[in-house]
Amino acid sequence: MKLGIDVHGVIDRHPIVFSNMANAVIGGGGEVHVITGAPETDEIKDHLSDLGIPWTEFFSITDQLLFEEYIPTYSETGGMWFPDDIWNPMKGHYCSLHNIDLHFDDTAEYGQYFSTPFALWPQDDSVWCPN
Repeated sequence: MKLGIDVHGVIDRHPIVFSNMANAVIGGGGEVHVITGAPETDEIKDHLSDLGIPWTEFFSITDQLLFEEYIPTYSETGGMWFPDDIWNPMKGHYCSLHNIDLHFDDTAEYGQYFSTPFALWPQDDSVWCPN
């Protein structure tokens, strides 16, 4: 099994659920792909480790777009932004390229770009709904 999990709004909202899931997948010989918009930094990797989240692959939309030489827009506070038409399809594209069996995310609008199963993890504490 190849499992994809978003960090912000998913792993960090319910770390015990995703720690158990990730450990079970890896323990069964599968892969866990952390798929996030955030850059890959020691800080985020330490945060995942502190939450008990193991992973086999880490994919950052920000890092990939910078690697592809897209030019971001910066906010007054220094935040980096890319256009939605470039940003939004990235997770679905990654999952398709890497044959991810199931991806958990909290951003519904990304779902339209997935050909692989996409499970919407709600932003509140209700039960998640696959689509």
